[in-house]
Amino acid sequence: MNHLTLEMLQEYLDGLTDDDTRNKVEMHIQSCTVCSDEIKLLRSLDSSLKNIPHEKASPNFTIRVIKQLGIRESPSIVWLIFKNLAPLFGLVAIISVIYGVLKFTGSLDSSGVSESVAATQLAYDSVADGISTGISAFSGWVKNTFPFLYTNKHYTLTAFIAVLFIIVALLDKFVFMPIVRRRL
Repeated sequence: MNHLTLEMLQEYLDGLTDDDTRNKVEMHIQSCTVCSDEIKLLRSLDSSLKNIPHEKASPNFTIRVIKQLGIRESPSIVWLIFKNLAPLFGLVAIISVIYGVLKFTGSLDSSGVSESVAATQLAYDSVADGISTGISAFSGWVKNTFPFLYTNKHYTLTAFIAVLFIIVALLDKFVFMPIVRRRL
């Protein structure tokens, strides 16, 4: 006769079996003394474990263990920037939804907002020329300062990007992270 495994018996005791499996286990226990004794033993073990008094840990127990293990959670500078900008992104999303609903319902058409939109567009057009000029000047500076980036040899651009990433990583590790740790 095949006996039930300890896992099956424990799942039965814990109520984790489906109805079909539970019926099969109950029928098997009635006919098999070995499995019946095993389930009695598991029940007594469960009740003994439930009667053991629980130890009360101090409220700072977890913090002390983490400190003794030397585990420190230090967020990266990117996370700190994102964490501080997240409310701004949320506000922009909320304003966008409200604007979209008002625009969709037509509430903005008779409110005089279209005049302010036209004024904003005019201001943007005048600023856009300055931004375009600034970007062109910056691109010219990069081309004059780093002419190897504009050659046909791809390895120079790859090497430049690799060095740039290494510099940024070193700055993050040795400059920005110590500043963040001091503030926390």
